[in-house]
Amino acid sequence: MKKIILPATMIAILLAGFVSCGQKSKSDKQDNTIVTVHNSMISLDWMGTYTGVTSSDDCERINISITLNPDGTYDASYLCFSKDDNILEYFSGNFSWNESGGVITLEDSKKIHPHYKVGENKLIQLDTEGNPIADGYVLEKEVEWSLSE
Repeated sequence: MKKIILPATMIAILLAGFVSCGQKSKSDKQDNTIVTVHNSMISLDWMGTYTGVTSSDDCERINISITLNPDGTYDASYLCFSKDDNILEYFSGNFSWNESGGVITLEDSKKIHPHYKVGENKLIQLDTEGNPIADGYVLEKEVEWSLSE
């Protein structure tokens, strides 16, 4: 008799396990998804000074330097070399990230382009539609050197 009961008990336990596997508990019904986002704002060391040389209709060559600060502000210098005169201007203000965290906009940037795609150690100038302006319009991040004692 024990031989018949033991297999019947095992079958009942297995059936209960299969039935419960098909059902979701209350905690399974909740969305406990962990979202991992990788974008320039979060993943890159974007703080620092970026420099580069560009041009415009008014200037044969423009030396640009932009420093992005951790508090969401920037400092920039714009040195225009033209046939008539050389003009050096300084700007500062706040910058903001776009929704996807890959592009910054410099507020009150005046003469320099306000939109930049943030890449690994570079800022790529963008037009108003978000497209890169030209291959040469990239500002490279300056390397910070430190001497250890």
